Amino acid sequence: MTDPLAPPEAVAPRARKSRLGWGCLIVVLILFLVMVCLGFAVYWIYSEAYDLTEVEPWTLPAVEAPPSEARSLERRAEAFRDSPPPATLDVTQAELNALIVRDPELEKSVRARIGPGKVFFDVSYPLSRLPAPISSVLGGRWFNGTVECELRLEDGRLVIDPISAVTAKDQEKVEDWRLQPLRESGLLDKVGGDRLDQMAGSATSVDVREGKIVLKK
Repeated sequence: MTDPLAPPEAVAPRARKSRLGWGCLIVVLILFLVMVCLGFAVYWIYSEAYDLTEVEPWTLPAVEAPPSEARSLERRAEAFRDSPPPATLDVTQAELNALIVRDPELEKSVRARIGPGKVFFDVSYPLSRLPAPISSVLGGRWFNGTVECELRLEDGRLVIDPISAVTAKDQEKVEDWRLQPLRESGLLDKVGGDRLDQMAGSATSVDVREGKIVLKK
């Protein structure tokens, strides 16, 4: 029982200690909940992505196209840019891969295949290059798979947009929301790069047919 005759200042330290104790307890509980949420997020990322990734990179096929193939395309692209409409520029699968292997990162990570009306990229990409927390949780694994892409012109640039993908290991379909890290990585933007952007700069349409990317103006 509190002594009614005790001076007020004698009670104040106890009240302050009580409030301090409750404050520390609340901080500890908040930190505990944050750690639980982080642990759940790490587990969720790992469990969702584990089956779609592998511990080794995919061995992509060698590109047989000689450097002259890329130079030939660049000469035709220059003629296309300088020609008045109507004009057409065809880019074959061999020429596209010849451009790809000129970039050291793309050479190890990407190969192009042009099918009937579609463009596919075989991709082997280390998840360590993706933003955290994916890189922190799955940094030692690789996404190996085939990505179907849509091509379009946007402000004078050739945009390569992933629309679907399957894994190389068992052809498991990758859900669309899981492609977002690949889009944000900028890897496929590099396939276009400055060279293809320059080729597409004066084009008004892009199409895929007969195993070729067809630019027109």
